[in-house]
Amino acid sequence: MKTVSDDLYGLTVLHVYPLTRVYGEAGSGGKRENRNSWGIIVRYEGWTDYECCGETIRSDRAHMALLPKGVSYRWRCGEAGHYYALNFDAAFEGDAKQEDDLCIRTFPVREPEKILKVLRNLELLVDQKDPAADLESRRAVYEILHYYMRSEKKAYVSSDMKSKVRPAIEYLQTHYREDVRNDTLAALTGFSTAYFRRIFTEVTGVSPIQYLKMLRIEKAKVMLHGDFGTVTEIALQLGYADLYEFSRSFKNVTGVSPTAYLKKHCLI
Repeated sequence: MKTVSDDLYGLTVLHVYPLTRVYGEAGSGGKRENRNSWGIIVRYEGWTDYECCGETIRSDRAHMALLPKGVSYRWRCGEAGHYYALNFDAAFEGDAKQEDDLCIRTFPVREPEKILKVLRNLELLVDQKDPAADLESRRAVYEILHYYMRSEKKAYVSSDMKSKVRPAIEYLQTHYREDVRNDTLAALTGFSTAYFRRIFTEVTGVSPIQYLKMLRIEKAKVMLHGDFGTVTEIALQLGYADLYEFSRSFKNVTGVSPTAYLKKHCLI
């Protein structure tokens, strides 16, 4: 199966526009026709949904978005927050890019701080009008695209494998409050524990433990918006041993503490 990354190997970055940091308001959105440049969207707060090629694609802290030149789409910011936009022009060896490739893609980011560090350093160079900013901009684009290509190659798994790990995913979605073990999940799929962990990571983009952590945090954000008790009570309801463990996990996934999240959303 040919993937988008197959063509990206022939990409040459011609020009990188100044890195921009944007704050997206919840509920904001719009429509864009025939995008005039390539774009990499790195959200480190909140999330945005894109409607493109007949599907909805979400960009958040754990999923970067790659927007090809010429693509048309609608977008809506579902949760307010900041993001980086790195736009660039590119050429392709042998005119490789095809019209049917003009769809927005996202890819999982297991260690967002690494790429955020690259962009923050670049932002500083741009603000200081450092002569090295242009060279560093090109390097940043290649580094992130390389990350994307590796992620996409790992993400391609047959539909048969996806169906075989589905029982484990469904189990996690209903037992997320519990201390779920990998061997319990593996038994649901019929795989050995080691093989299950590898296939699960290829299918979802994250390990079973990380998937459980992200699932809990998504539930936590919903509960923080409702009448589910104090932050400590919510932590215990979600299966955390104490508030410290919950706060550390929440910040690792969202980039902010539960208290900061509440303040930002005007809940306290």
